[in-house]
Amino acid sequence: MKIKVVGAGLSGLWVSYTLLKRGHEVEVYEKDHPGYGASSKAAGILSLELPKEMIDVAIRSSQLYAELGKEIIRWSGSIWIPKDSELKCAINIGKYLSTKGIDVKIIPNGFNSIRICNKAILFKQPIVDAGGAINELVRRIEKMGGSIVEEGVKKQEISNSKEAFVLANGPWISELIELEGLINYRCQAHSIEGKQVNEIIENDETNYYYVPESPRRAILGNGDKTIIKGIDEGFVADYSDAYNVLEKVSKNYDEAKNMYPVNSWAAPCITTFDGYPIVGRLREKLYVITGLNGAGLTLSPGLAEILVDVIEGKYEAPKNLDPWRPMEKKEPFWEVFDNICH
Repeated sequence: MKIKVVGAGLSGLWVSYTLLKRGHEVEVYEKDHPGYGASSKAAGILSLELPKEMIDVAIRSSQLYAELGKEIIRWSGSIWIPKDSELKCAINIGKYLSTKGIDVKIIPNGFNSIRICNKAILFKQPIVDAGGAINELVRRIEKMGGSIVEEGVKKQEISNSKEAFVLANGPWISELIELEGLINYRCQAHSIEGKQVNEIIENDETNYYYVPESPRRAILGNGDKTIIKGIDEGFVADYSDAYNVLEKVSKNYDEAKNMYPVNSWAAPCITTFDGYPIVGRLREKLYVITGLNGAGLTLSPGLAEILVDVIEGKYEAPKNLDPWRPMEKKEPFWEVFDNICH
């Protein structure tokens, strides 16, 4: 089957690569460059702090990244500090991760130099080189006979075409089709310098994540969500946010008071009201993968396999991913990471 994929972010590249591996003919359309948007700006955590039904997708994603090359993925110790109200759910997720061969420990009050008010969960999580993965996927797609066309696709082309399309263009999907329940917001992160912690920290209580890159540098992000009206707003970084997040970190780690930001970046992200991605069939020969809500790095390889199975008629997409599922508007909206108890 010949399939046109719109968007060369991580979702579009993984779908294209998966289709090519299964013998399909693929053209990828990208009006900017591969990785444009949130993909190439990802902080690198392949997070396993997910609802149970999505954990298997994330673990499968880690296996697929490893197949791209040993230098693409590494595993790091991770400290997960869940909200008090979600501690029981988090412990259950930890138990489920243990059944998947991941060593999980519950730690009280502190770990090394990190102070924790309540219990936390210690386990291993993958860190992915997003730029390296994008470059390797592009290389493999072209080597396998796929083509990346440097132009966009118009709404009329999809409406009038008899060829199969996959829409994987993230926040730009609204330019091609109307889907209910989608929200655009800003993803943002900061590079910081100072004496760093060796472990990943994901603190749900005060909404920040921390990814060490070296003994002197780390990536820091805020879990707060800022809704944007236009996609271009998503690229405007709020530099003061770096100091706000550092203040949060300093409550757990004294050395954070001596850290300082050196760079900030932002990109538009897209989510759904219930926090689950949209993956599946819209109509005959039209398929979609979007709404990965800041988890594109984590979920796109595994979701790409699910979508290609749908394209090949092996089964329908799971109900929680169905593009036409009813989505009730909620305030505030959820990311998939917020859904562990829902």
